[in-house]
Amino acid sequence: MNTRIENRLDIFVDYTMQLGKVLKWDYKLSHMLCSMLYTNEERILDANRIKEMREYIKKNTGIFSSFKGTTLPIIATMLSLDENPESLFTKTQILYDKMKQQNFRGSEYLTIAAMQVAKIKTESEYNRIINRMKEFYDRLRKIHPFLTSTDDYIYVAMVAMTDIDLELAIRRVVTIEDRLRPTLGGGNDMQALALVLLLADNDDDELCNKVLQLYKYLKDKKYKLRYNGTMSTLGVLAMTSNDMNLIAEELVNGAEYLKDKKGFGAFSISKVQRAMFSANFVALQYVGDMKNNLLEGTISNNITNIIIAQQMATVAATMAATSAAASSAN
Repeated sequence: MNTRIENRLDIFVDYTMQLGKVLKWDYKLSHMLCSMLYTNEERILDANRIKEMREYIKKNTGIFSSFKGTTLPIIATMLSLDENPESLFTKTQILYDKMKQQNFRGSEYLTIAAMQVAKIKTESEYNRIINRMKEFYDRLRKIHPFLTSTDDYIYVAMVAMTDIDLELAIRRVVTIEDRLRPTLGGGNDMQALALVLLLADNDDDELCNKVLQLYKYLKDKKYKLRYNGTMSTLGVLAMTSNDMNLIAEELVNGAEYLKDKKGFGAFSISKVQRAMFSANFVALQYVGDMKNNLLEGTISNNITNIIIAQQMATVAATMAATSAAASSAN
């Protein structure tokens, strides 16, 4: 395994353990996501600062605010990393309200979408970005009326912040899905994968071939990234390097390395969750090879937001399964 990836994984594990002691009542996966954010930014963890930002959010939002849901620790962590967190949160709230005015449903996904726009774009660009989000989302709903929902907001915002022609983007989504569906299947995961691949300038045939190569390599190693928000991981990694065998090896080595760490074993998180966190650090390491429509400084933000969207989908699937099991038991 690449030594830089190994070092980042060690820091990630250490930060997760530290957060677990300070933010004791949060869902454990949120500790990992917050630790990932600090590790990605190469910043020393400030758990107390995160705690302060949590309280700030609570004081400045309503009792039923989506900002107080499962994304609260993530939003607090993003704020803690910013030089002017109060201003960033105000901008995020403005964007969130503007998005709702365009008929985007209030949700935890929308909080992350608003935050990522606030971090990258100026206030003079807000209306243009939101209009592009609305146009693209409506176009998506026309081709996938039963699939397109709140869990697409983060991806839609990322696409809206590029200069991609939205009509062309929809045609590319259809082309990518037609190419990959016979092997990977359809559904929400396929749509998320297609949306991630839109962020690349690469030829779609080349991207799809790399996705299929990577899927095969990982499947042979008993890592099947196909369900519950994991498929878009293939898209992130397909944009980072021409050598998919190397990328697959790095991902598996990273995931197996995490498995031996306290709090990351089989009884703590799932195999595919370890794989997604490993993918984050592999992608960051090989990001220099990525061809991306966004400015290079925002590439790590995209990777982070994609991983957050994936993990949120995993959490949602876990909660749904738990709820279904509880209902059947009654």
